[in-house]
Formats: sequence, C-alpha cells, structure tokens
Amino acid sequence: FTDLQRRAVLDAATIAGLHPLRLIHETTATALAYGIYKTDLPENELLNVAFIDIGHASMQVCIAGFKKGQLKILSHAFDRSLGGRDFDEALFHHFAAKFKDEYKIDVSQNAKASLRLRAACEKLKKVLSANPVAPLNIECLMDEKDVRGGIK
Repeated sequence: FTDLQRRAVLDAATIAGLHPLRLIHETTATALAYGIYKTDLPENELLNVAFIDIGHASMQVCIAGFKKGQLKILSHAFDRSLGGRDFDEALFHHFAAKFKDEYKIDVSQNAKASLRLRAACEKLKKVLSANPVAPLNIECLMDEKDVRGGIK
C-alpha cells in the first residue's frame, strides 16, 4: 500500500467502528500466524524463515526470525513488476525455442498454437510449485505434430 492507501484503510476501519492500532503487511501476518502456535522454536537463537507471496503480477518476500515468544521481521521486499505471469512468459519462450529447434515449428506464427502453449506453460508452472520436475505434452500443437518436453 501507499501511505495514502494505508490512511484510507485506517479511516475506513474507524468509520466502521473499529479502533485499529496499526496495519501490518500480509506476509508479516502470515509470519505471525506461522509462529504463534509453534512449540518447537529455539529459546536463544533466531530461526529465520522466508515467506514468499507470488501473485499474478507482483511478489513480496518477508524474512522473519522466530524464537520462543518472539517474532522479529528482519526484512520485507516488494516487486510490483515480477509475478507469476513472468514465469509463464519465461516458460513459453523456453518451450517455443525448444520446439522450433526440435520439431521445426514456430508457435509464435500461429495464434492458436501460442495460446495452447501458454495455457500448458501456466499448468506446468503450477505443477512445478509442488514438484521438482514437470513434463509438458501437447497433442497436435501445430502442423499435426505432438510435442513433449519437461523442466526441472
């Protein structure tokens, strides 16, 4: 949020009859929710944990340090121009070049093939968020050619 947006949220809460003390970042709230019920935190040294929120168009990262009964936000960063769509685009260009080399097809010259490859790359990204390796198979992508690839 910008400062103006923060003030607007606080004003809206006050108008609604709430008495907000202050606002915290989403990733800070996530860190608080993570650590509040943990019973195995160290007593002396901080346990550093990274919380990463990658949206469609932006991302934020929060590094939090935990020890028994204490949360310390060590760092917080935000990038408005890096998000999931950028990963989709990188995967699309990777596979478009790979298929041009291997199968001699240029998906950038065919709107339908481009859309199908983009959709497959978005699904691939989601598979990669939970797995270290993911296959990509598209039947009849272009010129009646089945293509396959993978990424790790």
